[in-house]
Amino acid sequence: MNAKNGLVEVYDPAQRCFIPGYLVDIEKSRVQVRFELADGKSAGPPKWFEWSTVREVPTVKGPFQLTEGQAVEVSYVEEGSSDPAAWWEAKIVSKKGPYCKVHFLCGSFPDEAVEED
Repeated sequence: MNAKNGLVEVYDPAQRCFIPGYLVDIEKSRVQVRFELADGKSAGPPKWFEWSTVREVPTVKGPFQLTEGQAVEVSYVEEGSSDPAAWWEAKIVSKKGPYCKVHFLCGSFPDEAVEED
């Protein structure tokens, strides 16, 4: 893994989202990741994850052609939360101008209008 500044994302299959963290160590097929709160404080001790659940932070290159029915990832953090923003799997339900109504695939969020960015 050649993650810039050690920043990586860990996939949480239960929530269907990618959570940001920092690469600490690699051992065979496991990766150790440290998580931080939005204010930079530690969110607890580093944890080990299987190699296949960790990815480098994708670079965003646009412009994109977003269409209804397309699978996307939406950056979201609950207002007032100290957690950093995570990338949640979603599907575009409808599109109007620079906004998309998305259905989050985790099932715990209602459909929401988000900006294309």
